[in-house]
Amino acid sequence: MDLLLPGMVQLRLGEDGPIGTRADQTAQLLPLDALPDDLLAAVFSHLTLRNRMAGPCRVCRRWRDLCYTPSLLDAVHVTVHRNQGDSQAVRRLGSLLFYLQRHAPHVRRLSLELQLPLDSSGWQRRHLIFLAHRCLAPCAAAGALHHLHIYLPGSPHLGPLFGSLTSLQSLHVASPIAGGVESLAALSHLQDLSLLRIAGLGSAGCRLPPGLTRLCLSMTASGSMAHRLPDFGLSALTGLRCLQLRGMPEARELPSGLCATLGQLPHLTQLSLTLVSFLLEETVLALGPQLRLLLLDQVEGAEGDASQEGQSSHSVNSASQSGGSSMPLLMGLCLLNAPTFLLHGQRSQGAASTSRSCRTSWLPSVLWLVVNFEAVSGVMLGEAWEARTPQLEHLFVSHVTSWRFALAWVALLPQNLPSLPALRTVKMQVPEPRDQRAVDTMRLALQRVKEQLRRARPWLEVDLVTGAAPLTQQLADMTADCEEE
Repeated sequence: MDLLLPGMVQLRLGEDGPIGTRADQTAQLLPLDALPDDLLAAVFSHLTLRNRMAGPCRVCRRWRDLCYTPSLLDAVHVTVHRNQGDSQAVRRLGSLLFYLQRHAPHVRRLSLELQLPLDSSGWQRRHLIFLAHRCLAPCAAAGALHHLHIYLPGSPHLGPLFGSLTSLQSLHVASPIAGGVESLAALSHLQDLSLLRIAGLGSAGCRLPPGLTRLCLSMTASGSMAHRLPDFGLSALTGLRCLQLRGMPEARELPSGLCATLGQLPHLTQLSLTLVSFLLEETVLALGPQLRLLLLDQVEGAEGDASQEGQSSHSVNSASQSGGSSMPLLMGLCLLNAPTFLLHGQRSQGAASTSRSCRTSWLPSVLWLVVNFEAVSGVMLGEAWEARTPQLEHLFVSHVTSWRFALAWVALLPQNLPSLPALRTVKMQVPEPRDQRAVDTMRLALQRVKEQLRRARPWLEVDLVTGAAPLTQQLADMTADCEEE
């Protein structure tokens, strides 16, 4: 049988074995039906579940049996788009339910995203959500599902439903959830938990599985929400390695005593704070020495009053006298729209300068530094490298509105190179210029900076990047480097 399916290529035999191509028409063609079962199943794995059921599953009995092998049934991805009609949405969810009722023992990964059709009525929406809930019942009965990513709008009480999936190792909930979180504590195998839209939760009864190694909590608006983020019993998560907390304008304050709690987590290496307010000295001094990556995005860092400055300075001196074991040894620091005093310790007029060492004492170990400014003044730029970063190797500077500000920040590097002996790469991310004249001006200015840096340090790489993708890639590289350590 010599059948070419949509999205597949015919195989030819070359000197080095089967090669997928259409270019060489003179080579010997190998019919798909002549492949052994394992190779043919590998070819089918490149098709989506829908294409497998509509194509090779209907060719012959052998192909149908291969389409139902456990290795091809372990991952299911279903998305119902809002531009689809009610009847099509019901058919897709009904097909998923029928599929899971037959093959749930083989399914390890399930991704279900339900976007309610725009023209559906109230009872139709409830019916679709009911069908989506029923799709999880076979997985709970089979006890084989390990990874679940789900989005169900208008269904805030999902906690009890997830509590029945006792085999889960990873759970990502993108839909609003307002109750039943305490039932997640029964998931003893859960290691990765992301609740991206938590609403209306107090500080009581919000305990999480003790075996978590990665936790992401994001708050959303709620009329009953207090002005402080809830306490989820983080002190019991002794194996936690990565923590991400995202507040909102109505709830920015961290739970009372959270900073001290984070310092007691022996394996916490990555911390990300978004839309929160905190006291810088208290947070830094409380973090454990094992912390390697700190990301601050849209945070409000308070500098503290004079009494707090004195206490913080005394704590830093005590830590340094005892060998500095209590200070975090950061490898990666990311400041996204964060206050600039977090980097260079700028003080308000009349304030004491005794706590400058407190701000800079946690920077010497940084290897990666990512800075994203919305507005930078020349005065701030002049003090940008007051903090000593002798081990800094990778610098990424981004500005969302003007390339001139970002370039002015990089232009200060030649005079600060003595304090940056390990610097190897510098990347500057800027918005796309509007016309070609601005592009030429920008590149000419960057070339002058490169020539100055090349005379001082020939091996230093300086690159100019545009768009949002480079920042995302830089964060991924920084995270991977810190995880390897």
